[in-house]
Amino acid sequence: MPEYADRDHESYETEYETLQALSLALVDEPPFKTYHIAIPSGCQSRQTFIDYVETQIFGKTLGRSWTLSPQAEAILQNPQEHSGQKVEVKVPLREIIQARFPQEIQQKLFSQKPAESLQAQDLDTLLRIAEILQKLPEATWQQYLSRIQTPNSSWQAFEYSLREYLEALEQRQKLKQEQADLEQQLRGKENL
Repeated sequence: MPEYADRDHESYETEYETLQALSLALVDEPPFKTYHIAIPSGCQSRQTFIDYVETQIFGKTLGRSWTLSPQAEAILQNPQEHSGQKVEVKVPLREIIQARFPQEIQQKLFSQKPAESLQAQDLDTLLRIAEILQKLPEATWQQYLSRIQTPNSSWQAFEYSLREYLEALEQRQKLKQEQADLEQQLRGKENL
């Protein structure tokens, strides 16, 4: 049962409108990923809250300029009085990708699907793909590219294709190792 089911409709609408009014955005460029971040206790200033938001979203502070709604600006003049209140934070997906991954990973990500095709619901898949690509040696990436027939139709298909390729590669390496071990054993028996 949704958490708001026991509330009357009017109080839920008021809370939703408050969240909307308290939004802050990095830049106004869709698609967005929306976060609802509570003002932490002990937050002393607007900048402290923005640093907190950046750390929550990007894993580090970026020192970027944020656009705040007038209501959010008013609340963040004295954030300690609003501890626990949630603020809606909208961040363009492009900003999340740029902050989290080096340029070479971004190029690999968008080599299979254009950045324009990215939607908010694709972010988790995209982040998983990026994590795989960060661990992938360049030679393996080039082998993958040479073996795929057509670009992937979706971010989920890209992730599946990449995982399948790496799994098959691991299986081939395992079989090669088993073959080498058997050959070694046979050579040992021949010398008897």
